[in-house]
Formats: sequence, structure tokens, C-alpha cells
Amino acid sequence: MEHENKSLTLEQLRESGRDPVYLEVLDPKRTFIQSSGWCRIEMMDVGTDDEQANIWWPGNEVNDIAFPENYGEVWLAYAHKPINFDAWKPCEKCRSCFSCTHVVENAKDSRNACFWCDHMDKFEPLPHCSKCGRPLTAEAREMLDRRLRG
Repeated sequence: MEHENKSLTLEQLRESGRDPVYLEVLDPKRTFIQSSGWCRIEMMDVGTDDEQANIWWPGNEVNDIAFPENYGEVWLAYAHKPINFDAWKPCEKCRSCFSCTHVVENAKDSRNACFWCDHMDKFEPLPHCSKCGRPLTAEAREMLDRRLRG
């Protein structure tokens, strides 16, 4: 199962009060929001049927304004910062016989380490790379995500 860090709904944002959230700018050309990052968002009524999100950045007096009508298209908020596992570039062993469940542990020559496939056709990754520690399966990414979030 692939882990998905779900964005907050607008209702959850309204209820978040003073809790910090991670704001992600999806389309910087369509917003005045400075950048992605941790902030506090206060939903505020500005008329009979209108609402805006006041964005307060930590450590300064600067705030931005976002509009709920373009939530999900221009900006999103998360309770936790999304983890981009694709940014963790694989090392040379991440997709090799050394990270495959079919590896023969006592092979003396690494060229003969795997007898199960020819040129990685049947590669089945171990949960983590033995060299760099990168999670190689959806379950391993989920486990790392849970550990990082406490």
C-alpha cells in the first residue's frame, strides 16, 4: 500500500485554530503566498458569503492571504510536511542483487550473487537498501513515515 499524506480539508483548517500546518504552494503564479512552509492559518469571514485564509509565518509579522475557492488547485495545507521519497536518490546498490530478496548470501563473487533472474527481470526489493538505508517498498516508506511523525 502506497502511503499518502492527505491534505487537510477546509473544515479541518477551520478547526485547526492556532495549530501550525505545512502549507504547500501548488501554483505560485496564481497566488500571493510567499512560499511553502510551516505557518498558522486562520480562516476568516469577510462578508456575507466570502471567506479568506490569513496565513501567519513564524518569526515575523508578515502574513499572506489565500482564498478557499482555489484550495487544492493553488495551495494545500497538511498537518505534517509531506515526505518526498523520490527526492532520496537511489545509490548503486538500491536496484541490484544486493537489495533483492533473491540474493544468495554466501556467494563469493558478486557477479554470481543472484541465480533467480537474468538482468533484474525478477527483482524483488528488500525493505531497505543495505548501503544507503533508502526504503525500497511501500511498507518500508510507510514505516519510516510513521517513525518520523512519532
